[in-house]
Amino acid sequence: MKKTLIALASIAAVGAASAQVSITGYMSAGYVVATAQGTGAANGGFAVDSAELYIKSSEDMGSGYKATASMGLGGLERATDPTNNGYGKYGLYPHNFDIKIAGPMGSITVGNTKSPDYASGSLGGVGVLYYDFADHGNFSARSRRDYLTVTAPVNKFTLTASHQEAGNVTGWGGAEGSTSQRISVGAITYADGPIAVNGQYFTYDNEVAKSDATNSNVMRLAGSYDLGMAKIGSGYQKGTASSGGTSTQFTIAASVPLGAITLGAIYGSREISGMNATLKDSNGSYTNTGLTANYQFSKRTGLTGQYSSYDGIKTTANMNPAKGSLALVLLTHSF
Repeated sequence: MKKTLIALASIAAVGAASAQVSITGYMSAGYVVATAQGTGAANGGFAVDSAELYIKSSEDMGSGYKATASMGLGGLERATDPTNNGYGKYGLYPHNFDIKIAGPMGSITVGNTKSPDYASGSLGGVGVLYYDFADHGNFSARSRRDYLTVTAPVNKFTLTASHQEAGNVTGWGGAEGSTSQRISVGAITYADGPIAVNGQYFTYDNEVAKSDATNSNVMRLAGSYDLGMAKIGSGYQKGTASSGGTSTQFTIAASVPLGAITLGAIYGSREISGMNATLKDSNGSYTNTGLTANYQFSKRTGLTGQYSSYDGIKTTANMNPAKGSLALVLLTHSF
């Protein structure tokens, strides 16, 4: 009898702890065909775009405060290591992860993340499921960063201050004296009913004078408006290099829900100018147009289709503006 009671008590204790832990994930796989830049040759096949696993926990700290933690595992999809049959060289690796304490006065978060492209993946993208497998240069390359972020609500505004370091190495990747650039970010978000607007400003340290390869500052602005029958949005980002060269991105997008089907359209442009050293061959205009359709079989399972065309693409072998395209059909599931 005592052993039974002890066993039941142990099960109850484990159940109470696990009730605060959730395991979620996302998978997408299907067929992708792309038209090569310059040559016009088509290359297609089956692909696994994303397979990620997240473990999340939460704790009520009392007095309106709550602690949460999230740890992601990536590397579940095929990577680019040819010596391992196309799979990730290091197997599973940490994905986005964070620890957060939130309460009536705001929140403080520490973690590591690879954020989506701001112009197309934030408010301005209005949730359009847009894929760019080959990084055609229409949007800027994304980087992984360690960060400390503090937020504070003020009426319908949210104020944010963040300090970020290069997060692609173990330890203090952006420490004093390293070549990594640390970033200080100030941001403000306004949300009221159908309207949402976000503005951000970045400043960088460890600049190399007159260098195209190091950054000086970035200005961002994005917003969306929900019309009920459709949602529209736009995003803008201008980055200035230490050399004075600039990379300016612009996106306008719309999504239309039609029952189980959501249609989307997105247009993006990128203008690079003033680069005069290592990136001088990148000067030019890049544009892309994408049409998407998503059908939800259920709350967690869907089918996504996309067709995108690219213009102004440049490659090392062909520095003349070239055209390309991308079409895909993916089966998606979240859990």
